[in-house]
Amino acid sequence: FNNPIKLNDTTLSLWTRILRDVPDSRLSLKYYDFYGMPEVRDRVVGFFEASGIEASRLLLKPDTEARAGHLSNYDQVDIALDPTPFNGATTTFEALLMGVPVVCLLGEQLLARSAASLITTAGYSSLVGRNPDEYVSLATALAGDRESLAKTRREMRQKINQSRLFDARRYSRNIERFYRAMWRRWCSLRSVLSI
Repeated sequence: FNNPIKLNDTTLSLWTRILRDVPDSRLSLKYYDFYGMPEVRDRVVGFFEASGIEASRLLLKPDTEARAGHLSNYDQVDIALDPTPFNGATTTFEALLMGVPVVCLLGEQLLARSAASLITTAGYSSLVGRNPDEYVSLATALAGDRESLAKTRREMRQKINQSRLFDARRYSRNIERFYRAMWRRWCSLRSVLSI
């Protein structure tokens, strides 16, 4: 559900490892109608086939114009795999909101940390991998424990809605405090510079 431009060889290699470790799994890819474009479809399918993953395990979804139709696609997803190093933001948020656990790989730069921030704030820091092997292990363990996965899916939407992610008052207080601190710092630097 992420932009295919984020699907670099590192991400595709990690997903290949997960598909190998979970033999009955399938990978669903959707982003507007990009996977209907031959050059995008051929690149992605070609990568997986060259890595020994059959094309029949790839579900390339067409565009859904209506927002509700787009979000309903998450009902057919057990686990969302976040790309690296350019994480999902809106896509990660949508998946969490729809009750889909998102496994991500924590990176060093901001663009590689946004998903981890959302997932942690939502109360699911256990889904954040610290290295590529842990990322693969988290995804395969979650996929392998159907009972735990089903329980997580059932509880996730309510837990997300009650998390700090949706605590607008707390967010407002924190950002107001941050703005005040920035203002005080600017004022103190200004007074020092005017001496």
